[in-house]
Amino acid sequence: MPVNDPNVVTAYINYISWLIDQLQPVFVNYGVESNFSRWNASACSNYRDFISKVYPQLKSKYPLVPFFIRFIVDESAEGYRNAQQLVPYTDYIELSAYPYVTVSSSANGSTNPVLFADNYFKKFINLDAKKPLGFAETSYKAEDLTVPAYSLDKQGNTDWQKSYLEFICQFCNKHKAAFLIWFCSKDYDAGNNTLRRLGLYRDLFSFSEDTGLLNENGTERPAFTSWVQWMKKKRIK
Repeated sequence: MPVNDPNVVTAYINYISWLIDQLQPVFVNYGVESNFSRWNASACSNYRDFISKVYPQLKSKYPLVPFFIRFIVDESAEGYRNAQQLVPYTDYIELSAYPYVTVSSSANGSTNPVLFADNYFKKFINLDAKKPLGFAETSYKAEDLTVPAYSLDKQGNTDWQKSYLEFICQFCNKHKAAFLIWFCSKDYDAGNNTLRRLGLYRDLFSFSEDTGLLNENGTERPAFTSWVQWMKKKRIK
């Protein structure tokens, strides 16, 4: 059954509606990683049709609730094109960003944020400058990331993590972002070790393992201090 089948659309709207009625959220992320660049044309078309049917019904039912879909930030033309086609179905331009994995400047392993292309994030604002910007999730590695299964061998350190966090905070402040969510607050080595013991671990789970503002022992990293300082600032409206 394709994702845009009427029964799937109805089931999803009913599910989201139930969650809204139970939780009374301030806003709703009803679509994740919606512009995935590696989807084939048929999958993209079906998903776009699905979103185009879900969004107006949710807006009609909950007119005061902002609904958004999440866009993965990367440098691919396909991902950006997919995002452009979905802009009519989101109230916010919400981003999901883990540049240390995919940014082209890390080709030789260095994930130093100062090497990012100038328009790495800016082009996504141009999707619709009238809609509020936000980061539904982002983080940065404070340690090296080596995952042979994904051909990843990226450098990471606490200085680059702090630099990235401060860059994102400044970017959000400048562009009056609706919100910023850092994923995650503490390294989850213990969780992955449990999954290994249970035979449930997957290599993908390691991607964000060492991105916490606190390390696995609960020790504060330099980025933690920056986060606390930024969160104490008065927000520009």
